[in-house]
Amino acid sequence: MNCKSFALVLGGGAGLGFAHLGVIKYLEELGLKPNVVCGTSIGALIGGVYASGKSIDEIFDLIKDFNNFKILDFKIFPIMSESLLRSDKINNYLKELFGEIKIEDLPIKFGCVAVDLNKGELCEFTSGLLWQAVRASISVPSIFQPFEIDDKKFIDGGVMDNVPTELAFKMGESSNIAVNLIDYDLIMLEQKSLLHCLINTINLSQKELVQTKIKTDLLIQLHLKDVSMINFNLENAQKAFEQGYEQAKSYKEQLICKFINCDCE
Repeated sequence: MNCKSFALVLGGGAGLGFAHLGVIKYLEELGLKPNVVCGTSIGALIGGVYASGKSIDEIFDLIKDFNNFKILDFKIFPIMSESLLRSDKINNYLKELFGEIKIEDLPIKFGCVAVDLNKGELCEFTSGLLWQAVRASISVPSIFQPFEIDDKKFIDGGVMDNVPTELAFKMGESSNIAVNLIDYDLIMLEQKSLLHCLINTINLSQKELVQTKIKTDLLIQLHLKDVSMINFNLENAQKAFEQGYEQAKSYKEQLICKFINCDCE
């Protein structure tokens, strides 16, 4: 089978992110494997592990421990600080997951984005320590403390580019499949806590920006029901994974036409 070369672009969405694995599983079943992987926030985390050459089962086993107990460490008096959470747990988790792997040494080309807080500019990571790039990309404002690299402070890339298709073009792929986790109507149904409100406020501020910035051959838009953005337990992860897989199937005809039988249009 002669498949078209493409980049896979994975959007941010916190606890919805395990749906990316379901989409990737279905793509692989069709024989589609990207030459480049790009991501923002949870898309950077999933994409980074996938780009390291792990199978879907291996990835799920590795990141199923990305749970509330492992990553959420609330400050006692957060109101006078930069974030609700301390950084030690999430930093240690990512160091354990990725070790000293450098982005440029991954078997699949990988890139992710974060925002330089001081300059207000989007920063693209295509080299350097993988765990640091992912940590910068997942630094949701007010929840995770901004992450410092070389005296620069970085926050979640989703603030400026939640589905970074432009990065895929810059990395040399003219075609891409983009996956957007966020259904802006569905997320508004989940307003049960301060964390929900903070994340949903950020997501809604991105809505028009995401719609105008995505440049893709195929957008896989997911509609994840009964999956929490702030819950990272195994049950939530399994729901997201299963829905991502099932919903990806609805794009079968377009995937085959655009990336396998490329002359059918």
